[in-house]
Amino acid sequence: MLHTSAASTGMNIDFDTVLEVARNHFDMDVCFISRFDGENRTFTHVNSRSAIAPRSGASAPLSGSYCEKMTRGEIENIVTDTLNHPVTARMAVTSAMNIRAYAGVPIILPDGELYGSFCSFSHTARPSLGTSDLRMMLLLAGLISTAVAVDREKQKASTQRAAEIRAIRRDRDFSIALQPVVDLKSRKMIGMEALARFTREPYRSPDLWFAQAAESGQDIPLELECLAAALDLIPALPEPLLLSINLSPAAVLDAQTRTILQRAPIHRVTLELTEHSPVDDYAELSGHLADLRRQGLRLAIDDTGSGYASFRHVLKLKPDVIKLDRELVFDIEKDPARQALAASIIAFGRSVGSMILAEGIETEGQFDLLRDMGVDRGQGYFISRPLPLDILKAMNFNVLAETPALSATGT
Repeated sequence: MLHTSAASTGMNIDFDTVLEVARNHFDMDVCFISRFDGENRTFTHVNSRSAIAPRSGASAPLSGSYCEKMTRGEIENIVTDTLNHPVTARMAVTSAMNIRAYAGVPIILPDGELYGSFCSFSHTARPSLGTSDLRMMLLLAGLISTAVAVDREKQKASTQRAAEIRAIRRDRDFSIALQPVVDLKSRKMIGMEALARFTREPYRSPDLWFAQAAESGQDIPLELECLAAALDLIPALPEPLLLSINLSPAAVLDAQTRTILQRAPIHRVTLELTEHSPVDDYAELSGHLADLRRQGLRLAIDDTGSGYASFRHVLKLKPDVIKLDRELVFDIEKDPARQALAASIIAFGRSVGSMILAEGIETEGQFDLLRDMGVDRGQGYFISRPLPLDILKAMNFNVLAETPALSATGT
């Protein structure tokens, strides 16, 4: 069922509902929308109370049809009694479909293109059909035309967006930035998070690019290409720095993921599952990760504290690292409620053997408070913004921020 928004009318149009309303209003047996495809027509939507009716999605020759003759002006838009009409009485379809009354109008798109027809017919004559019914048919055809045009624009935009993602994948039109992660007590750098940065104009945040990729089913391929690009950086990172990489549960389950991961020193890799990524089958996901975790892969749950799903992830998957959501960290030094929630998560993490990492640390007050509360690790602009590998190498992997230099020699 095509359910689309007609921009000029400010309303949603459900074609099947339109057809049912029209059929009942005109007291007809069948009402349909057809799209003209060269010499054929396709019945895109059909509403019928008769066994003698075209099927939705079926195609038929346009030649010799009421639709063809109506759009060419060879018959009127309304024929109240087809057997008493000089043209329709001789048409084969009249007897084949038992058409005794007919009403139809062309569907003309806003750019003037003839899209198809909006028609109805009855198995009995309808002498009461007249000018007011024709006006109603034309009005409804206008609404249908607008909705079709809007839907076409949406489809065109969707096709363009899919092509844009294919181009990004083909050209590797993205880079990997690295945000340092430090031990809050020692202030030593213990790893970094790999973050995809897309360079195509106009600029959009990574979550928008991945959402666009998901529209055309390219989200997992794009995730895996970013995963491979991030893993390629590990040889340039001094031992024993760890690399953390975001991956959706669906991407984790993809057959290519294991192959990609096993090309890297897996003991230096942490996979982060976000709170916003649904898990359909925890047993399947846990089983899929079990062998990789035995080989040294670490698992982190991102955005913990932002919603119920993150706690389900923690309970079901028993991660090595629980990441406190940045919204929880924001203003935590001033907000007792945030402190209470963070303290609960920290205590919970301790009870299940998970390390706690706070993201989004932006002030010295947050850094000090979280350290004193027992948070193990942290990242955020106070420590360092995400940086390209070349810059980190030039800095000899010593991060400079408002805090003293942070050494890359921690374990």
